[in-house]
Amino acid sequence: MKNTIIYIAVLFVLLIAPACDDQYLDRLPLDSPSSETFFANETELEMAVTGVYNRLMYKTQGAVWFLTFDFASDDGWDRNGSALQALGRGEQNADNGYTNGFWSNFYRAINRVNAITSGSEDLRTKMDPEKYNRLVSEARFLRAYFYAYLAQLYGDVPLVTSILSLEEAQVPRTPKSEVIDFVLSEMNEVKEYLPMSSTQKGRVTKGAVLAMISRVALWNERWDESKAAALELMESEAYTIRP
Repeated sequence: MKNTIIYIAVLFVLLIAPACDDQYLDRLPLDSPSSETFFANETELEMAVTGVYNRLMYKTQGAVWFLTFDFASDDGWDRNGSALQALGRGEQNADNGYTNGFWSNFYRAINRVNAITSGSEDLRTKMDPEKYNRLVSEARFLRAYFYAYLAQLYGDVPLVTSILSLEEAQVPRTPKSEVIDFVLSEMNEVKEYLPMSSTQKGRVTKGAVLAMISRVALWNERWDESKAAALELMESEAYTIRP
């Protein structure tokens, strides 16, 4: 008798399950942010941009990643006997935790920027337009910044500027010259939305963008572009060399 009741109960549940409200069964997360509802306000945009800045750091080392390049020069040497010493000896390879981390770390940052540019457009009319443009421009600069180093380190790399589905995830490499075209185009566009200097230490400024344009152009033998950006920065007189 007991088994009969159980069978009837199970059958009843199976019969009514298809009739359940899809909106009740298919719900967005209630205890964490959702990509479908994020960017609802200015605070969430600020959080997202901060998340991009976060990728400038090696979390486990508590240091900015680009300092590792100093260990491949005469400027620095790792005294702790870590994998960084391989950079100083010119023995780094794909198994080195620092060098293989560049690729994954940079693309995580790029994906965060793509989420911002793809999902925050509605905020343009919900917050101060000047602040919106500044925050998004900071993120776009950082995306271009990471692509500049990806191209410098690896040559041809996948150029992804939007959120991709799983079916679209296998992206072929883009020629290095086209990646650099994108980098310089992005930087030249966003610099107009950024202040020349900032009271918040570490934030992207127009001065930082001009300096990076000059550097990337120099790396890629685009002498006139490098010279023009450097002159614009110097003639702004916004910065001085400490005596």
